[in-house]
Amino acid sequence: MIEELSKVCSDQSIAATLNRLGFKTGGGKTWRLHSVHNARYHHRLKNYRPENAWITVEQGAHELGVSHTVIRRLITQDTLPATQIVPSAPWIIARESLTLESAQIAIQAVRSGRQLPKHHPGAEQHSFFWSRGQVEVAG
Repeated sequence: MIEELSKVCSDQSIAATLNRLGFKTGGGKTWRLHSVHNARYHHRLKNYRPENAWITVEQGAHELGVSHTVIRRLITQDTLPATQIVPSAPWIIARESLTLESAQIAIQAVRSGRQLPKHHPGAEQHSFFWSRGQVEVAG
């Protein structure tokens, strides 16, 4: 969990997340910055944060110029791939996923005020309706 969370969280945030989720250290204590460092060293866990290849929901919303609610909806609809290591942990989004065509179409629809239908996985084509008519987009 520490290695995965390091994609989008500082070690201090990782400690806070582990504590919020009720996890304890091997010694049964609460997590602190130092205990995250020790766990990373002891288990030889990689720290991904300096690579800047992953972002949080809030960072994605900022970069795309939409609300975090829009980003969460895109994740729920499987339009924007993201992972969540355990419930209540931060969502982790690969920065390159923001450029996916399906995500870009949905973001443009939000920006222009169009309402997109719910995503149906496995469908070959999706019809998007708005006041100007219908457009067919290959899935």
